[in-house]
Amino acid sequence: MVQTIAQQCPYAGGPAVYMARAIYHDINDEWEYDDISSCLAQGIFRTAQSVEPLEMKKLVLKPNPANDKVEIQFNQGKNVVYGLEIFDNTGRYVKKITIPSDQPSYIFSISELYCGLYVVKLKTNNSEIERTKLLIIK
Repeated sequence: MVQTIAQQCPYAGGPAVYMARAIYHDINDEWEYDDISSCLAQGIFRTAQSVEPLEMKKLVLKPNPANDKVEIQFNQGKNVVYGLEIFDNTGRYVKKITIPSDQPSYIFSISELYCGLYVVKLKTNNSEIERTKLLIIK
C-alpha cells in the first residue's frame, strides 16, 4: 500500500506521496521514482525553470547595500542600449537610467533615493532581462 502511494505523481498525490516515499525508504532505500513518467501517465506535464549559476548572472550591483553611488556590471551584447528601471518597495517607479552600449559597467547616483529596499530591472527593447534587489542605507 505504501509503495503504491509512493509511486504516484507527487503533483497529483501531494504531500502524502512524499511521506509514503520517506516511509518506503526505510524498507527499500534503493528504489528510485520516475516522476516524469508517473505524472505524464496522469496527464500532468511540468517544465522546469532554468536556474543560472551565480557566476552567470547578467546583473550585479555593487555595493549592495549602498548609500550614495552604485556600480552596475552586466554581460552585454554589442550595439544594444540597456535601460535600468528602479522601483520602490511599493512597486512605484522611481528612476530610469539609460546605459551606453559600449560600457561593461556603469556608475550612477542614488543620492536622491530614500533608505529602503528597491527592485532594479535591467531592460532592453522594452523586455526585461533580469531583476535584482538593491538596499539603500544612509
